Amino acid sequence: MPENDNMNDNVQKLSQTPSQKPVAAPAVPTKKKAASTQKKTQNKPKRKVTAKTSVKTEPNKVKKTVTPKEDIMTTANKQMEQMMQEAGNAQKEAYDTFMKAGNTFMKGMEEIMKVSMSQAQKTAEKNSQNMKKIMACKTVNEYTELQTKTAQENYDEMMSGMTKLSELSVKVAGDCFAPVNDQLNKTIKKASESMAA
Repeated sequence: MPENDNMNDNVQKLSQTPSQKPVAAPAVPTKKKAASTQKKTQNKPKRKVTAKTSVKTEPNKVKKTVTPKEDIMTTANKQMEQMMQEAGNAQKEAYDTFMKAGNTFMKGMEEIMKVSMSQAQKTAEKNSQNMKKIMACKTVNEYTELQTKTAQENYDEMMSGMTKLSELSVKVAGDCFAPVNDQLNKTIKKASESMAA
């Protein structure tokens, strides 16, 4: 074996250039060294590694460390939950408000239709009576007087009916938009309070 070591040294010397440093040859384990290393590792008993830890905590005094990121995320999560709950409540209130307004509008329209139909029925009855009176006229003067009187009565009834319908329409519109207006005022008040906070 010593011959091999000398030969390796000679090869290294020849392959070196002046700028290179000598490179160590890789160690080749011999059979004896490998066997002896195996025996050493087999004969050594394995040691158990155990870590002794002791933790002293008081049950009521546990401190939780919160990082700024966790704090921001927790706050953002709470704010998002609150916003979602407020949005759900606002949506429910808006739906209820519009349902109330719709019901009020439908009742108001029923009332308007009843008034319109009763006025049309009265006008039709009156016109049929006037037609009978006109047919019974014997002179042109009597006919003209009756026609003028009928036209004046129809105009007065039409104006009173229109006034009644317009008052009823204004009342229905006011009743319909009262809940919407209240809801809008509540929403604006909540928004201004949340912006102030």
